[in-house]
Amino acid sequence: MKLGHDMEYTRMFFIKIFICFLFFSAPLNSFEIDLLYVKYIWKISYIIINHGNKTIAFTPGVEGPLLILVPSLRGWQERLRYIVMINSVEETNFFKEIRDKDGNYRLIYSRRLNIYPAGSVNITFIQYIKVPWSPLGFSFIRKKINLENGEKSKISDIPREISITYLKSYSYWNTSDLRYKWNLVNETIDRILKKVEDRENILEIASKIADWIEKNIRDINPTHTIKWPSKTIEEGAGGCGDQAVLASTFLRLIGIPSFIYSCIVYVPGKKVFNSTSFTIYHYNIVRHMFSVFYLPNVGWVPLDTTFNDRRLGAIKGAAINFRDNIIIYGQIVYSNPNILNVISLPCENTRIILNEELKVIYPHSGLFLVVSITIGVIVILIFYKKVYCK
Repeated sequence: MKLGHDMEYTRMFFIKIFICFLFFSAPLNSFEIDLLYVKYIWKISYIIINHGNKTIAFTPGVEGPLLILVPSLRGWQERLRYIVMINSVEETNFFKEIRDKDGNYRLIYSRRLNIYPAGSVNITFIQYIKVPWSPLGFSFIRKKINLENGEKSKISDIPREISITYLKSYSYWNTSDLRYKWNLVNETIDRILKKVEDRENILEIASKIADWIEKNIRDINPTHTIKWPSKTIEEGAGGCGDQAVLASTFLRLIGIPSFIYSCIVYVPGKKVFNSTSFTIYHYNIVRHMFSVFYLPNVGWVPLDTTFNDRRLGAIKGAAINFRDNIIIYGQIVYSNPNILNVISLPCENTRIILNEELKVIYPHSGLFLVVSITIGVIVILIFYKKVYCK
């Protein structure tokens, strides 16, 4: 009889464990509560005002501000969905996706809009993004870059198709334009390479470039226009965009494929910018840029001289490697790096009021996971103690 009594308690014990498992694991399967990710809502509202005396016709996404889709990048971020509204009416289905020459996906409206004199139109663009949760820089699912696999990688190891695509001479990398003092840039590269033991070793070259920028270019608050590389060198100062362009310029001229990522960073607070044509409100958001370079046997590796863990350096310690408050929204391969930061007016006699907000949906989802598991373990131990005592 005692055996049957023990088996009954054991059976009840496992039933209770199973119920606890279902209860505490249910959120893991929920779309709304994904415990391994931090989720964001990025909302941009453009109010375009016609202060002229004629009706204005334009196509959103073609004229006026660009509507750029946040890319899904494995291990770094995923775009869940997006919504576009015009004058508070959802028009998402009337927008089509196109891919620009830099590889970014943008939205273009399939209709023309009219703005009458003294009238306005409100375009609201909302994107939902999730990012691997990384408390104190630790994450189970965030992309890990193993630099050890590329320690011996050389420039000659780079695949030809990669070099052809990412070493072309365009815009800020058009060395045939002598107005921008490319001799100064090349002289700086020569000084950097003198400190490199193996001039074929990609990782060593990239590290020396990062070291030179951090020592010689003072970090300043970014302006609304990214400078040409030679001007950044002359002034000895530059924001994140200036330094990213400079790093990619050095890398490309040496023969290492590189491009630039434009990002937004979640930073609680409000900023306002005013000019004759714009009034811009930023809530919980700042802009950021960093460069990446190609490392055979590893892939694309970030190099961030302004937002990093100083103990680890600009490459291994780049913020994108371990921070969950940074979201990439576009890349610059060929175009002028200012293109993703400039807000274009659809035509003359217009003014734009921009409201931009980055909102965290579940900022403590990871903490919820820890608490759930802890409570689950406590409950199981209580049930186990009852069985043991019996």
